[in-house]
Amino acid sequence: MHPLSIELFHPEHPGRVVSCSVVLCGSICRVQFNGLEPREIGRGRRGDIGEFSREARKRLLTFIARIDWRFFIRGWFCTLTYPDDVADVSSDQLNQDKYLFHRWVEKENGNHVPGIWRLEYQTRKTGRYVGKRVPHFHLLLCNANYIPFSAVRAQWKKTIRTSVDPQVNVRRMRNAKMAGLYVSKYCGKASDSPFLDNAAYLNRPRRNYGYFRKHGIPMHDTLECIIHDSVMMTLIEEMGAVELPWVNPGELRSFDLFGTRASQVIQAIVDFGLDNNSNRDYKW
Repeated sequence: MHPLSIELFHPEHPGRVVSCSVVLCGSICRVQFNGLEPREIGRGRRGDIGEFSREARKRLLTFIARIDWRFFIRGWFCTLTYPDDVADVSSDQLNQDKYLFHRWVEKENGNHVPGIWRLEYQTRKTGRYVGKRVPHFHLLLCNANYIPFSAVRAQWKKTIRTSVDPQVNVRRMRNAKMAGLYVSKYCGKASDSPFLDNAAYLNRPRRNYGYFRKHGIPMHDTLECIIHDSVMMTLIEEMGAVELPWVNPGELRSFDLFGTRASQVIQAIVDFGLDNNSNRDYKW
């Protein structure tokens, strides 16, 4: 991976060469300023997983932004829930249920099926666990033939060992745009509570998202360009400050831009080169 490298003398540090690395991959633009004094960041043991934290959500959205949806074909989405009689489920059982269901999908298709899964908790409004937060899964499966709702529900019912028909939602993925919207809505949405204090199975650490056959998920290539201009770095700092208004531009160390914001950074770099009739190579 060769990032876009902008080298210059920082006005606050005369004589010191400072670089700004910009990497574009899919719909994410990652910017990092190098050469400034590093911030003091406490390092310690990571705590137990509570629920879908802001950091975890950012990691998932960063991965999603790099997916090349043009090749995410023949897929479908599903939501898998737990009825009251099996809702008090442990972390190990959640992992086993997800694994067994995915293996069944691969058996039905006769090939490996990559995808993304998200574990979400929702407060029950009726039943035995009213007021408690109970888990359910969102799955996005790629390169998988569509399996009818009745077969999916029957298999999930068998997998979680319940006598009640579980609530299941199955939708065919018709195009890349639909896949992206589904992932943004379900897999990447923020949790409505950062804690599991009122979960049916109290405070058991567990992952809240992950991947099936991660190596099989099609990803965008990383694009790169090399330029050398102090004005360009200032422009990028200002664009970052718009997205992070609580941080002074001169204090930015790194930031990520998604979607149209990422495209705007790249377009600004190209336009800057054209407007100045520069002989620098701005081709990606």
